Amino acid sequence: MSLRINYSETVSIFPPRAKSLTRYVKIFTLCSELSFTIYPTLGTAYIIQRELIQEPITEIFLNLQVGQMPVGVEYAQEKIKLLWMQKNPPGFG
Repeated sequence: MSLRINYSETVSIFPPRAKSLTRYVKIFTLCSELSFTIYPTLGTAYIIQRELIQEPITEIFLNLQVGQMPVGVEYAQEKIKLLWMQKNPPGFG
């Protein structure tokens, strides 16, 4: 998909398995799937909140290849003001 639309990264969002704020997400480059990358993760959380959930929430959970990533959402005048996250600790080996 990335190659077809000439983007360096694309994201696939899968439907929730139950009514929840958790979404399964896969991030792809032109050549492979990425386990995690910051900007597509935050951008995906923004789109999920604005286009799919469409109501104020304080946190969205994205299930990525590296595990579940919580993304905090803050608002100003009913619009998203800030998205933030604390990435999981790195694993080695």
